[in-house]
Amino acid sequence: MPQVERLDLLVERLHEMNSGYDLRYLTGYALSLPKPEESLTIARA
Repeated sequence: MPQVERLDLLVERLHEMNSGYDLRYLTGYALSLPKPEESLTIARA
């Protein structure tokens, strides 16, 4: 996996989103994330 600057911020946000039952998402909601190279492009913008 490529090195990502401020990966700690992404992990913190994902942890917060997944820390409890979130009524914004239906039961069985499948979270999809962009490919690492797409994430890097966004992170470096």
